[in-house]
Amino acid sequence: MRKLILIAPLLTFSVMISAQTHLRFEGIEITGHVQQFGQQLEKLGYRPMKTVGDYDTFFEYKGIYHGDDVILGLMTTPKSQILYHVAVFWYPENKNELYRKYNSLYAQMVAEYGDPIEVKSKYNRIFRADGGVISLIIYSFPEEDYITAVYGDSQGLLVSKEEGL
Repeated sequence: MRKLILIAPLLTFSVMISAQTHLRFEGIEITGHVQQFGQQLEKLGYRPMKTVGDYDTFFEYKGIYHGDDVILGLMTTPKSQILYHVAVFWYPENKNELYRKYNSLYAQMVAEYGDPIEVKSKYNRIFRADGGVISLIIYSFPEEDYITAVYGDSQGLLVSKEEGL
C-alpha cells in the first residue's frame, strides 16, 4: 500500500511532463508565435516565401530537408498565431520517384517512431511522436503529385480548437 501511495504521484508527474512536451521539427519545438519559429528556421537556412490565406494562418518557407528541396507550410491559430502544424512538401518529378521517395520516408519514420498508430490507406499513415503526431501522405491530382509529412503538435492543436479551427 505504501509503495502504491509513493508510485501514484510519480506516475501523475510523468504524465504531466509528457503532456507538456512539444513535438519538434529540425530540433525546434513546434510552439509559440510563428515568427519565433520562422527565425529559428532561417538560422537553419530556410527562406521565407509568402503568406497564404485570409487570416495569415499559413506561412511558407523553402529549404533543404534531409537532402531534398522542400517547401514548409507553417499553420497557425487565427487569433494568436500560435504554431500548431509544420507540413513538409516534396514534389518528385515523376510517379516512380514519388513512390520511391514515399517508401524511403516511410522507412525513416518507422526507424525513428516505430510502426504507425493508424493506417488510413497504403499511402496515408500516422505516427506517434513525443508531443504529437506525424502524418505521411501522398496526394495525387491530375496536375501534380506530392508527398507531405505533417508534424502536428498536441498542445498547439488544443489551442487551435479553442480558437475555433
